[in-house]
Amino acid sequence: MIHGGLAVRRLRSLDTRTMEVLERIGREALGDSALDHWMLPVVARCGMLFVASLGRETVGAAEVLICMGEDEQMSDTGNDLYLEGLYISPEHQGKGYGATLLFEVVSNLANGKFRRILATVDPENEAGRRLYHRVGFREIAELPDHYGAGRHRLSIELELAGLSASGNK
Repeated sequence: MIHGGLAVRRLRSLDTRTMEVLERIGREALGDSALDHWMLPVVARCGMLFVASLGRETVGAAEVLICMGEDEQMSDTGNDLYLEGLYISPEHQGKGYGATLLFEVVSNLANGKFRRILATVDPENEAGRRLYHRVGFREIAELPDHYGAGRHRLSIELELAGLSASGNK
């Protein structure tokens, strides 16, 4: 148990109920950018899926992929990670659970195997930007029309080298 009774664990497979809850929470928090029942099991099996719970209630998740492609923002060695999604159910937002979940994910990934975590955030999402900055992410590029016309993003990164097991520099 960590902050406020929140527990974070990594799942390598999903039962139907957990998948349905994550899909619903993801849609409520992220809208149409949330992963669905087709992709959540793939991330659990082939990536890393961290689930946040309060008692028996699932309240959020973080979805992490290993970057394998080459481009100007990513390494081609499998040393970079991509935070595909991070969300807390709307009724539990604003209570520090998002930061706790992100700190726990970073702590789990600061094991020397990976160089950095990449992500994108909507430039207008002030709460999201504050959360990422609080954990140590820095903005590295503007990505105009990244997800189509008018769907801009900011590329952000967190260097994992030098982070302690607690996720702090």
